[in-house]
Amino acid sequence: MKPTTPEAYAAAVVDVLANEFTDLAADPAVARVARDTIARHAASNGDRFEWIVDWPSVENWRLKSDRNQAGRIRLACYKATPTDADLALEATVNAHLAAL
Repeated sequence: MKPTTPEAYAAAVVDVLANEFTDLAADPAVARVARDTIARHAASNGDRFEWIVDWPSVENWRLKSDRNQAGRIRLACYKATPTDADLALEATVNAHLAAL
């Protein structure tokens, strides 16, 4: 079942991401900030959004606005040279996010 509120959407996004980005699963404060930020974006149907998923000093993985669905997000790999595994992770996570 698709989430019907911005808060439910944000919680579902964090659940998807927590499988790959362990800080979201390990630190409730980080997960709460992510949920709050994503929920605000979903509620506003804003067209601009960016949230760094990994460490700010690394910035390899970011959540960005989904160009095809207002208020939704996608995962983007910003590595200078992404590996096949990176591209597969990006595609897999984005497929899960698009299904929400």
